[in-house]
Amino acid sequence: MCHFVNPQAQSFTKATAQNFQICTAIGLAAHYLRLYYLLLKKEKMSLQASKEIEVRFSEVDSMNVVWHGSYALYFEDAREAFGAKYGLEYLTIADNGYYAPLVELTFKYRQPIVYGMKCRIDIFYVPTEAAKIVFDYEIRRTEDNALMATGHSVQAFMNKQYQLEWYRPPFYQEWQERWKVSSKEVSGKE
Repeated sequence: MCHFVNPQAQSFTKATAQNFQICTAIGLAAHYLRLYYLLLKKEKMSLQASKEIEVRFSEVDSMNVVWHGSYALYFEDAREAFGAKYGLEYLTIADNGYYAPLVELTFKYRQPIVYGMKCRIDIFYVPTEAAKIVFDYEIRRTEDNALMATGHSVQAFMNKQYQLEWYRPPFYQEWQERWKVSSKEVSGKE
């Protein structure tokens, strides 16, 4: 049993000091095991997909570098691959009475992507309790896995009358529950 005693007190003995050190080590170990467990839980629950591409001539500019507008298309291809893999296709959303337009799209260039280069676009679902679909992206060169670009997108839900939805549509809540990806489940909060 761990008993913590003031080291300045006269009753502080060598055995008490050893007990204190042991308890501190056990406490630290428990803390790090909990962090490791949460990390594994998050890794296990994260949904991701990949899309392989080879840069076409029509996607580059006069410098032979991928034109900035092509990144939006690459991310769209990744979202379609994700939807096909996890049952969250655009037609599924539409068949349930909703649209999911992009309301935010960002990307950061790390290294130039050039004509003929083979890349992999990795898409990662970001859980949220809001009425939106959030993704992060990485574009990597396939030959050495070098990070070429990163990105982020947010899609909001609108009904068929083009009104913004403030709450998650029932079909989306069910989808999150099926894949165990609500932000509460990933964070461990209840």
